Amino acid sequence: MLICWLLNVVQLGIAFVLLASSEKTLSSVYVLTLALWLVQFGYVIPIYRVLKRKSRPHAAHGLLTAACISAVLTLLLDYKIFGAAAFKFWR
Repeated sequence: MLICWLLNVVQLGIAFVLLASSEKTLSSVYVLTLALWLVQFGYVIPIYRVLKRKSRPHAAHGLLTAACISAVLTLLLDYKIFGAAAFKFWR
């Protein structure tokens, strides 16, 4: 799970560099920060499948649980930072 969190930090670092470089990249910064939880599942699911195949079901379940907790916390932080306007894509 440490690798997953490090990849999240790298993604946020890229967002910060884009934000510092120009205001034209503001939409990319929003996408990178708001889609952090979605991207996380993009690399957690393959790791989960590898752990299941190697007969490590407890480690796979722990990884999936930690990823879900991280996703919920990220969504809550995104809502707190960006407000309800960031989640208008549902409508």
